[in-house]
Amino acid sequence: MISMDEQCLACGNIAKQRTKIKDHSISKEVFTIGFCEECGFAVTEDAPPINTIGKYYESEDYISHSDTKSGLISSLYHIIRQRMLKSKYALISRFSKRKQLLDIGSGTGYFLGYMQAQGYSVSGVEVSASAARISHSKFGIKPITPDDFLAQNVQIKYDIVTLWHVMEHLHDLPIWWNKIRSVLDDQGVLIVALPNYASTDGQHYKSFWAGYDVPRHLWHWTPRAFETMANKYDFVLIEKRHMPYDPFYNSLLSEKYKHSNFQYARAFFVGMHAWWIGLKDVDKASSVIYILRKN
Repeated sequence: MISMDEQCLACGNIAKQRTKIKDHSISKEVFTIGFCEECGFAVTEDAPPINTIGKYYESEDYISHSDTKSGLISSLYHIIRQRMLKSKYALISRFSKRKQLLDIGSGTGYFLGYMQAQGYSVSGVEVSASAARISHSKFGIKPITPDDFLAQNVQIKYDIVTLWHVMEHLHDLPIWWNKIRSVLDDQGVLIVALPNYASTDGQHYKSFWAGYDVPRHLWHWTPRAFETMANKYDFVLIEKRHMPYDPFYNSLLSEKYKHSNFQYARAFFVGMHAWWIGLKDVDKASSVIYILRKN
């Protein structure tokens, strides 16, 4: 982690603005986010270190690791995921030539399993042992741990590397940027999906916004902050796209955190407004997909 007295990892400026955000999802603890005044990149300053943060993921509510289908939000997550698998495949097929795919943060393996069925050679990296077991049992895909991935000398060069809502969870962020660059083919494409706290729904819900998800989200971006950081590691942005379901999902969770009346109705109207704004201006989308090449 970095403190407010250290340089911003994206632009090198000194981050000066702080705000307190509660972990509404699991621990109910309060954490501090420091925002860089220059580029907007932000860090959860007091997030637990890598060896103790695991307990903040230990909940059936953390769907990407547990694969639970219990409850309305979990059911919606699975429906949306099936639709997004087709959308992700359509996007990747525009850029992939050799069909060599690496997914960092592969979770329970649904994305890699889908891509494997489309003829891709797939590899995964996953920190959660329980999620990795589900991936192996359901799809025969056994991801490696982040430690093994960072330590090994990867011989294969991937023409597609993806991180779907994963980069915000990664400790030692500079090491990951350099490793990703080393395993990506010179003509390959890096695809990163991230929450955008400058989004319409992010600005509406403020400290209740589900996209902050402290302390699991160590880092927080706007499109400007992400492009600043990508350029630092010698990547060039070639395209941005919005994720159409995220404003509804984030709004539903945020209304739940607020314990508001008529949660579903409120979430629908806020989500619809945020979706429309994000459709017109991707820099205000709830979550943004960034497509990059090596510079």
